[in-house]
This record gives sequence, structure tokens and C-alpha cells, in this order.
Amino acid sequence: MEELELPEFPQNELGLKRGTILTAIDDAVSQLGMKRGDKIILGFDGKYIRCQGFTWSIEQITTEIEVYQIWKIDGEVDLSDPARSLKFAQDIEGLFPN
Repeated sequence: MEELELPEFPQNELGLKRGTILTAIDDAVSQLGMKRGDKIILGFDGKYIRCQGFTWSIEQITTEIEVYQIWKIDGEVDLSDPARSLKFAQDIEGLFPN
């Protein structure tokens, strides 16, 4: 499988990157149809930080983590396997449609 040309995830002081797992720790996520304890995995489509249909700027998501404490960083998904990385790019980031 050839190497994917992925957009570079925006630099940030929290170390967020493609595949970072966030856990909801505030009831504000109910506005997204989620509840405390739900997890999302961050991707980047070249313009927005995203998880499927949800999108943020890097400033928005870092503010939600640091200031509003809506999310906590809870690890990361291993995307070193090219097939897994491609599926993530398609499903989470909306890149490389079939």
C-alpha cells in the first residue's frame, strides 16, 4: 500500500495529534448528542480538527480542554498500520472517499 499524503495536524501546546482520544467530562457534550464518558478520536481534514461530523478549530478544541474542561486527553490510537490509517482517514477525517 502506498504511503498516504495526509494534511499536517496543527501545532498546539497540548500535544494533540491525529488519533488523540478525548473523553467527555462535562455535561456540555449533550449539545453534541453525547454524554459524560463518551470518547472521540481526533483527526484533521486539512482545515478543521474533526471526528466524523463534528469539527473544531485547533483554538476551539484546546479551549474546550483547558478552559472549559469539557474533555480530557485519554491516550491515542495507533495509526502506524497503513490500512488502519487509511480507514481512519476515510471514516473519521472524511478524506480519500471510496
